[in-house]
Amino acid sequence: MKEKDESCLAELKKRYSPIRKKYFLPSFEELNKEFHIEKLAEAETDYLLREIAKFITEKNSNYLRFVEGLLHPVSVPI
Repeated sequence: MKEKDESCLAELKKRYSPIRKKYFLPSFEELNKEFHIEKLAEAETDYLLREIAKFITEKNSNYLRFVEGLLHPVSVPI
């Protein structure tokens, strides 16, 4: 099972490499450190960049909800 996970992660890195060069993006390791994109290794998608953007957007959205709760504690949904 672990070998399969490692091969999926290696495949994900291989698919990310040309996209990184084309769009001058950060390394896979940097993105993975901040946004845990290694979870994408389990999902099969033809739109890798879109899925990475979803992970980044999700994390930023969670931070914004937290800050909103600090700034406007009355309007925070329970």
